[in-house]
Amino acid sequence: MADIVIDHTQPGALAAYQQAFTAHLRDPAHAPPVAGVAVARQRLYHELVFGNLERVMGNMFPVLKSRVDAALWQQLVGDFLRAHPMQDPLFQSMPRAFLDFLLARGVHADEPPWLLELAHYEWVEFALSVAPDAALPQAAQASPDLIAQRPRLTPLLWLLRYGWPVHRLRAETAESLTQGEPVYLVAWRDAQDHVRFLELAPASARLLELLDEAGGASGVAVLHGLAQEMGVAADDGSVAAGAATFACWREAGIIIGAS
Repeated sequence: MADIVIDHTQPGALAAYQQAFTAHLRDPAHAPPVAGVAVARQRLYHELVFGNLERVMGNMFPVLKSRVDAALWQQLVGDFLRAHPMQDPLFQSMPRAFLDFLLARGVHADEPPWLLELAHYEWVEFALSVAPDAALPQAAQASPDLIAQRPRLTPLLWLLRYGWPVHRLRAETAESLTQGEPVYLVAWRDAQDHVRFLELAPASARLLELLDEAGGASGVAVLHGLAQEMGVAADDGSVAAGAATFACWREAGIIIGAS
């Protein structure tokens, strides 16, 4: 193979050559190969780059890869490689970049309508797994009274709402999805660093949202507020049911205590 000759007297010559070379690696169908490197070798480089990217995305989005047509999956990865600029060299930033690419691209008429929501659901699991540890207030771990005091949620928690029950899809099943009522999920990382998901009824999802917005309000005040929104009486029975929900959430690590 002939040596690559770069004229260093020309400003930006090396950068221009690198950009042309990487453009061909990203999109060999539209960007011509560069001089000085055998075309077959450049084709091999492209296959290596694409293969590594496809493997990373497949590991990050295993259910999405398994549930869409293989040709569509290859197209999505190829379009991402060609069109989406990656600014961060860290591998852990790639799933978010891929999700951003999918959101900007949208869903075509002949593609699964739940594609974006499934991609987001899988990204949430990864994002929570690598999120930095958050300092937990000591006071939140000291008091078990979730009614008279303010229940404190773990900071590693997201409340999710989807139009499709994408959490029911698994790579190893053939279950199909039917769109119905909105699906509410809570995702959090527990004390053992396991990312967990829980499907919530609409009222429970609203209760969790109110707890997040409550400021200094006590648990009983939040329960009274929810009852008022729902147009029902905040009697002893509803407060007892709310207290039982709080206790379950505390055991799961959704609530970390009260303050």
